[in-house]
Formats: sequence, C-alpha cells, structure tokens
Amino acid sequence: MLTYAASFLPFFVTGQYRVPVIPFLLILGAVGVVELVRALRERRWRVMAIGLAAGAIAYALAAVNVSDYEPNLAKWYFDRGAALGKHEQYDEAMQAYKAAIQANPALPFSYLNLGILYMRKGEFRQAESCSWRL
Repeated sequence: MLTYAASFLPFFVTGQYRVPVIPFLLILGAVGVVELVRALRERRWRVMAIGLAAGAIAYALAAVNVSDYEPNLAKWYFDRGAALGKHEQYDEAMQAYKAAIQANPALPFSYLNLGILYMRKGEFRQAESCSWRL
C-alpha cells in the first residue's frame, strides 16, 4: 500500500490522480475511528487524547498552502455554468456565468455563453448586451 501511495505522490499536486488512493485512505480512516472508539470504551484517555491531537495536527498541516496555489475562480464558475447548461438548468448556469464574469471580466466565453442562455430564454435585449464585450 505504501508503494502504491508513493507511486502517486508526484501527481498529488494536480489533484487529478488522487481518486485511486481514496479506498486505501478510507480503510485507514476507518481503522483510526475503530481504534478511537475502542480507546473510548476502555477509558484509555491518554491514547484517545494523543490520537485526537495527532488528527488535529494533521488537519492543520493539510490546511497549509505550501505551493502558494490560488484557484482560478473564474474558470471554476465557467465550468460550473457549462455543466449546468448541459443539464438545462439555465437559471443556475446564468448565475454561474455572472459569477465568472465578476471574478474575471476579461473572460469572453462567459459573456458568450451567458448571451446564448439569454437567447434560449427569449430575453434578446440582455443577450445583445452580452455580445458587445466579445
């Protein structure tokens, strides 16, 4: 299991290759919960406190952004709007495109897709107002 996890370690930065490791992490997490419950039942307060402290430290360390990565919210909202639009959830898609435009006003495809959604709803004036930004 360690070899398998280590083989994926270089790819953890991208976040795309974490999925195959999830079953192993779930198993390890379940073992930790079982041991914590066992320590609680047996009233081993010291073991329980050490386990909770280790978990809190691990959580705090995982929250540290060591790579100075900043997510691209405009792209996230744009992708969300595209997914919602494919499922014909036009109002939610329009809200996502508006959020993408607010996050990055220089993203032309957000205006284009928002205009297309306005056209599908029959709101041609609003659709026209999106086109001048392209």
